Amino acid sequence: MSWGPSVEDERVDALRRNSSGWRRHGIVLSVVFFGLTALALGASWALLGGIATAAVALAVAEWLIHRKRFFGTGIESALWIGALVALITELPSSGKPEALLVFAAAFALAGVRVRSAVFGCAAMACVLVYVAVKTHSGWPPLAFGLAVALLAAAALRREWQRPSTERLLGALMIVMPVAAEIAWAFAGKGTAVLPFAVLAALLLALGIHGRDRVTLATGALVAGIAAYEARDLLDVPLEAKLVAAGVLLIAIAVALTRALRGRTSGFVIEPSAVTPYDEALQILGTLPSAHPPAAPEAPAGPDLESGGGSSFGGAGAGGGY
Repeated sequence: MSWGPSVEDERVDALRRNSSGWRRHGIVLSVVFFGLTALALGASWALLGGIATAAVALAVAEWLIHRKRFFGTGIESALWIGALVALITELPSSGKPEALLVFAAAFALAGVRVRSAVFGCAAMACVLVYVAVKTHSGWPPLAFGLAVALLAAAALRREWQRPSTERLLGALMIVMPVAAEIAWAFAGKGTAVLPFAVLAALLLALGIHGRDRVTLATGALVAGIAAYEARDLLDVPLEAKLVAAGVLLIAIAVALTRALRGRTSGFVIEPSAVTPYDEALQILGTLPSAHPPAAPEAPAGPDLESGGGSSFGGAGAGGGY
C-alpha cells in the first residue's frame, strides 16, 4: 500500500514512461476516462445525493490508488474532484463570491492528492476570478495573475525533485497571464501594455539565464499579449498593423538565425554531431536494408535427363534402358 508515486517513481516515469509500475494514461485517454467518470458521478449524485456520492467516490479513488496503483489515468482525478464538488453542493448556498474560494480550496486539495497541474491552475484561476468579482476592477486581478506567473518563473530556476512540481509551476506561468488578460478585457479600462511588457522582459531574461524553453515560450506569449494591448496606441489601419507585425517577426527570426548559426553550445539551431563520422555511420547502417543479401542458390541435383551418373549400374554404366 502506498500513498502515491515517490520521488524516484516520478523521475523514472519522466525518463521512461510507465516504468515505475504505476498505471498512467496519455493525455487523450486521461481526458476520455475523466469525462466518463464525471458522467458516472453525475448520475450517482442524482440518485444518491452529494454526501453518499462523495463517500463512495473517495473510497473508490483511494482503493484504485492504493491497490491498483492508478495515478495519472484520469479516473482517480475525476473521483477526487467529483467527490469534493458533490460535498460542496450539499453546503447551504449564499450566493456570495466567497463560494469561489471554496471551489479553489477543493481544486487545491484534489491537486495536491493526485498531483495535477490542471487542478492547481484551476485553483489559482478561481482565486483570480474572486479578486475580480470582489474588487469590480481590472487592476487587482491583473496584478495577481502577473505576480503568480513571475513567482512561478522564479521558482523554476531551482531544481525540484518531483517533475509534477515543475509541471505545476510551468502551467501556472503560462495560464495566469492569459487569465489576467481575460479578466482585464472584462473589467479593465484603457490599455495594460506596460505590465505585460515588463513581465515579458523579465521572463525572457529568466529564460535566457536559465536556458529554459518553457520560460522563453511564455515570455514570447506575454510579449504577444503586450502587443495586442498596444493595438489601439497607433491610429493606423488594422491591415498596416498586421503587416508591420509580420515584418517585425520575420526580422527577429532572421536576426536570431544569423546570431545562432554555427553555435554548438548554449542556444543552438542546428544539431551538432558527436564525431565527424556520425553521418557516414548512419549511411553505412542503412546499406544492409537497402541491399539485402542474395538468396542462397539451391544445391544442384542429379541430371535426370542424361544417362550417365546414375546411382546404380556398375563400371560407369547408366541406369537407362
